[in-house]
Amino acid sequence: MKKVAVKLGIDSEDLASCVACGLCLPHCPTYRVTGDESRSPRGRISLMVAAELEGAPMDSEWLASMSTCVQCLGCETACPSGVPFEELISRTLTFSFDVVGVANDSTFWYCRVVGLCTTENKRAKC
Repeated sequence: MKKVAVKLGIDSEDLASCVACGLCLPHCPTYRVTGDESRSPRGRISLMVAAELEGAPMDSEWLASMSTCVQCLGCETACPSGVPFEELISRTLTFSFDVVGVANDSTFWYCRVVGLCTTENKRAKC
């Protein structure tokens, strides 16, 4: 997969609201299962910052980190800084589907449930 360097269209203030305290980590099921920082809310936000503010490319590992989020929002409830993680991950997943043109099944089904796409728009490249 080629690397894509573009903006996500996320509010930089929302990204900056994460102080990387780590209180979200025990509330994230993908982090608890994998132990992988990039599969945690803090890690995902760090990757969003890298893409949005630093122009880091969104490669297959970046997309996998985002698309493995199950959107349970336990992190948002636990966050003392009030990071709007639902907004951040929703915009990121929508962007990865609509702009980058890459989605795995979990991204597709998330978009489908919230009404962002139809079965005709599925462009899975897994």
